[in-house]
Amino acid sequence: MKMQDKGSKSRKNNPAILVVALLVFGLILGGFGLYKYKTGKESVSWPSVKGKITYSRVEAGRNNKKQEYLPSVKYIYRVNKKLYTGNNITASDVYQKTRGSANTILKKYPVGGEVSVYYNPANPDNSVLETGMRRNVYIMLGAAAFCLFFAVVITVSELKKKLTSKKPESSAVV
Repeated sequence: MKMQDKGSKSRKNNPAILVVALLVFGLILGGFGLYKYKTGKESVSWPSVKGKITYSRVEAGRNNKKQEYLPSVKYIYRVNKKLYTGNNITASDVYQKTRGSANTILKKYPVGGEVSVYYNPANPDNSVLETGMRRNVYIMLGAAAFCLFFAVVITVSELKKKLTSKKPESSAVV
């Protein structure tokens, strides 16, 4: 019976689960952040065409029990006589803390309004209304780096513990 208690206790204190979780979260967050970073950087040099706003509303959502608001738009535009639909204001749209701040962003994009649409020439389906990156991309990349760093620190610490516990104790020869 005590053997089961020790086994379940060691599983509870097993840092491997935390390391794997940190690695997975860090890699996913980092991959997403790098994609947003790359898109934001590239969008600065994308060509633009005229487009038209077809939808403009604030969408409410909850994150960690806090109400947040996302300015949401849809627009149409033509590239080489082909019609496209887009919904990105920036490469990394950001939830706003208040409905008022989300509405302030949307004032620039009323339904029926004409806008400049910046599109990826290699993939015209990928478009934004505002080029460049937002601060949240750097926060995302920093959080990913922190997770990966913390996973390495835990792993190194555990390896040191195992190495020091395996060293043979010196015995005195009489």
